[in-house]
Amino acid sequence: MNVLVYTGPGTARSSVEHTMATLKELLGSAYDVMAVDAKTILSEPWQDSAAMLVIPGGRDIPYVKELGPKGTELISNYVRKGGRYLGICAGAYFACSRLEFERGRKYYEVIGNRELSFFRGTARGSAFPGFVYDSEEGARAVPIQVVSMGASGNLGTAEESNISTLNIYHNGGCFLVPNPENVESADDPQEVIATYEQTVFDGTKNAPAIALCRVGRGLALITGVHIEFNAELFARAQTDSRLDPGVIPELLKTEQKRRVWLSSVFRKMGLWAEGPVQPSSLESGVKSTDSSDRLTLLERAIAAGPTQIFDSLALVANMDTTGLRVSGAGVVSQYGFPPVSTQHLSFETSGAGEAFMDRLYERAEARTIGSDTIRVFGDLTYEIEFLEVRDSAKSSDQSRVEELIRGLRLMDIKQQHAEARAAQKQTSHVGSILNTVASAPLGKKQNVSVVVHRNGSPPSSVTPGFDHSQYWSEVRAIERKYGDAVPKLRLGRALWYGEVLPSTQTVLDRNPKFASLLRDGFTTVATHQTASRARGRNSWISPVGCLQFSFLLRHPREAPPVVFVQYIVAISTVEAVRSFPGCEDLPVVVKWPNDVYAYEWVDEKDESGCPIRKRVLKKLGGILVNSSYVDNQFVLVAGHGLNVSNRHPSTCLNTLLEQLPPSKIRREPFTQEKVLAHFFHHFARLYTLYRERGFQPLSERYTKWWIHQNQEVGVEGLKGKWKIVGVDSGGHLRCRKIAGEHDDVMVGDGETSAVVAGRTSGEDEEVLLGPDGNGFDMMKGLIVQKR
Repeated sequence: MNVLVYTGPGTARSSVEHTMATLKELLGSAYDVMAVDAKTILSEPWQDSAAMLVIPGGRDIPYVKELGPKGTELISNYVRKGGRYLGICAGAYFACSRLEFERGRKYYEVIGNRELSFFRGTARGSAFPGFVYDSEEGARAVPIQVVSMGASGNLGTAEESNISTLNIYHNGGCFLVPNPENVESADDPQEVIATYEQTVFDGTKNAPAIALCRVGRGLALITGVHIEFNAELFARAQTDSRLDPGVIPELLKTEQKRRVWLSSVFRKMGLWAEGPVQPSSLESGVKSTDSSDRLTLLERAIAAGPTQIFDSLALVANMDTTGLRVSGAGVVSQYGFPPVSTQHLSFETSGAGEAFMDRLYERAEARTIGSDTIRVFGDLTYEIEFLEVRDSAKSSDQSRVEELIRGLRLMDIKQQHAEARAAQKQTSHVGSILNTVASAPLGKKQNVSVVVHRNGSPPSSVTPGFDHSQYWSEVRAIERKYGDAVPKLRLGRALWYGEVLPSTQTVLDRNPKFASLLRDGFTTVATHQTASRARGRNSWISPVGCLQFSFLLRHPREAPPVVFVQYIVAISTVEAVRSFPGCEDLPVVVKWPNDVYAYEWVDEKDESGCPIRKRVLKKLGGILVNSSYVDNQFVLVAGHGLNVSNRHPSTCLNTLLEQLPPSKIRREPFTQEKVLAHFFHHFARLYTLYRERGFQPLSERYTKWWIHQNQEVGVEGLKGKWKIVGVDSGGHLRCRKIAGEHDDVMVGDGETSAVVAGRTSGEDEEVLLGPDGNGFDMMKGLIVQKR
């Protein structure tokens, strides 16, 4: 699911950038936070995959002009059918029945009705005098009083329930004046959840600042204050001399509470919000009891360079006036841009580790860090630094590993510092600074440090997100169980793991020189991906508990078509998880062309409000296979994300396990390590069969697990209805025409169409649809061109 942030004409750049940063922090582990424009709202089918639409601050009139009556109607219908809307400042004015802005002020006055009318009343502003367009001159930190959120939305934790007042950025926002005749509507209640502590311009005391409105089956959060503004980022980027110097210190006082409170509001709206990133128990921290120390840290960070900027921002962001002890590592992920962590490389055998290092020595440049010799391999995307650990199994070496990860440099600090300084001179907007500091690469290669464990595995205290020892133990257990039936093709026998990595796929498919050193089956695994990739414009959400990996595979030119590899990955996943004891009926299935889905029981309410239990289809994983052609063979990088223990954003294997009927067989919870080991066993077996005999022996297995047999669908750009009947020898989806009353009805908007690879005529007319370039819209039952 996506959280969509409108970025069309009228939006203020600073509001957009703070909105993106805050939403990535609080919702990014469960939703893809995406920017959209008016064209997307007006012409693309965004509604079915949107968890929330956000219209940030800026100017209301361009919103009205760009979106027009059609856009307003689309947004209104989306919310009324169960969607969510967040309107901030101008987005709040836009969503009220009426707005009255700067009445009587020349060049500023805007008065009129608005069609969305999510808040049945008037947005009146600016709530406080002094507003100036495109300036911080009238900006202020206003205290708002958080009021009761009702029985269904009580703040759950002690920290949340103790929040009563927040200092929030305000610059031209409204206060809300409900229509007396509509405010008590039982069908669509609107609940004021925060009020201004200060008297607004017309003398109103305790004026409503934020309201949560029921709109049909959906919800709209309407806020006159900038709840998205992150005080630390604002302090870092602010250069407008007209800003009152007291604003930032006031905002900093309640910054952490703002994030905690906003997380609770999102949860009340039915969103999965993890809340602010919490301190890591594995890292040392700092302690501060004085808010002035926070600003001192920021100033020191600015002088130190981008890596230190992010570390210090992470520290400051998690301090409060009670002296909370916080971590400086890993916390940066709250902004959506965590730094790359130290990576760890382990092998099935010490011999494999020795062979890898031998190949590396032949090609890599030797350098030193202190007394340590490292090997540096520069390629297209990364400069990869390798430092050896001879025996990770020894306790003395475990402390050595922990020393190494503190000593290795992770970024090209000099280059990034120069880039950040240049950007700072050009703009005061936080997003430009963030993008400069965090993007990889920045014209220069990003440095990634890899600790190579020739013999043994990194201690689990160093890699808590993935236990190498458990993985290798499971690999050996599978070999003992299957004996001579273990495939000769040995995949997943060299494992690169990073807690944070931009993309497991990129390491392998954007670094061809480095990849040329690797054996088939070399695997990269990450807990967090900062730039994870999926088909088309999709990205893969990176929540903790999701198994995210890519592996290298060389496919000879004379072998059967490459297109089937993605199908084999899907079959292997289904059969691997069903092979666990007592899991043969686990409801995991395949969706064409490259997704893994599952049937889950959920509790809902029908239209009359009565509880019902439904079996629904939810996405469990996605598959991406990239290929290049080198030396008369295809070099494939297969990437896979599979929800193992993360119950959000959709479902996971352990949730499905809990819903299985009782069994005499003891079922153990799934772990990423065990699932990965079993996946490679099944894939190696099926891929070997495919290389020998083609896809025909696997075709029945594929259709056994898929959800499409005889499914009736529409095909974008074609007339009538079609029935899915199978997959042909070239990997294309076969769809047969259904004669009927819809023969003359064109499917789609007429501007785009599915990619048709072939077509037959006659009584049994069929079309062939390739997996590349096409996608399956499950909600609409349509095969469409992949966008």
